[in-house]
Amino acid sequence: LKEVLKSFIQYNSQIVDLENELGSLEAGKNATFFIANTPITNQFNSTYNYATQVFIKGKKTYSTE
Repeated sequence: LKEVLKSFIQYNSQIVDLENELGSLEAGKNATFFIANTPITNQFNSTYNYATQVFIKGKKTYSTE
């Protein structure tokens, strides 16, 4: 699963020549990500897996807390 996520996120930013802005959580990059209530798996079940926090460009924009 780790390699799947890496190929989806990091490698795609390299393909479109945006690896200096996107693709990983590092200082100076666009930190847009979410935190899920349970670990993400290959078992699709949207009823029980949802975002508890959403960050866009490093700022929290949503929280269930």
